[in-house]
Amino acid sequence: MQYLRSQNGKGKLTVVQSSVLDDIVNNVQRNVVVQLDSLQRLPGEMTKPQKMMGYRIQIYAGPKATGQQVAKQYERRCKEKLPGISTYVRFVQPRWTCRIGDFQNREDAQLFLEKVNEANISKQATIVRCEIFKVY
Repeated sequence: MQYLRSQNGKGKLTVVQSSVLDDIVNNVQRNVVVQLDSLQRLPGEMTKPQKMMGYRIQIYAGPKATGQQVAKQYERRCKEKLPGISTYVRFVQPRWTCRIGDFQNREDAQLFLEKVNEANISKQATIVRCEIFKVY
């Protein structure tokens, strides 16, 4: 019978993983929207983020004519006061909106709404049910 001995420095291990995992391990913070657009995927990984019904916090809704500029101002304010939260400026007929977060249940959205109110980001912040990106 032959026994194998462990010898330090005699082996090699290669780990292949996405850049997103590297960022998580190294505690690099990025905006979720940027991550979704710039993911480097391994062969066989999903090519699109999955969507589902959930909740976001709407911090602004304004008119078609001037709403886009104001919505982007709210987005900048939110990114300054709550870094790392995903933001979405969209035209939802008939108005521009700025929504934040991807919450799978209303309770999580409610807890985050309290943080939004404490940060004094918007006086019109409210929870809306809409399609969100699934967070793992």
